[in-house]
Amino acid sequence: GTVVLLRCGDRPAFTGDDLLVASQLATHTALGVQKAVMYGHEAAVADTLQHTMLPSSLPEPTGVRLASRYLPASKTAQVGGDWYDAIPLPGNRVALVVGDVMGHSMTSAAIMGQLRTIVQTLAGLDLPPHEVLHHLDEQAQRLGSDHMATCLYAIYDPISHRLLMANAGHPP
Repeated sequence: GTVVLLRCGDRPAFTGDDLLVASQLATHTALGVQKAVMYGHEAAVADTLQHTMLPSSLPEPTGVRLASRYLPASKTAQVGGDWYDAIPLPGNRVALVVGDVMGHSMTSAAIMGQLRTIVQTLAGLDLPPHEVLHHLDEQAQRLGSDHMATCLYAIYDPISHRLLMANAGHPP
């Protein structure tokens, strides 16, 4: 970038202190612009990573009609570790999952992808919701204690019209 400082002819010339302040202002402005560009790039990468890891379509189990829409709370909260899933289970049942890894960064999105994969694997074992979350918590601790996550895991049975659910990460 370029900084141009002008003074009218009837004003005294810039002093050394004036030039020092102008130089520092230009440096801090340039650093701010650079950080904004880098943050914008990181946010775009995290957003792409997150959306790539969300389901492109939902299953269509017999007796259940599913729909989804990802809608962030605000424009500044678009990226991070939010996820959802619907996983077919035996007997026309379906596991419904909503989770969130704290933060809005590439790291949050990457951890979200790992937790989502773990939930899919645990769902394949056909465990009750509270056991799925117990094992998910064990695996999440192995990823590190620097990150917090919340998760709601439910199993819907369209034959008995029962919904069993458990949540973890914050009070009900």
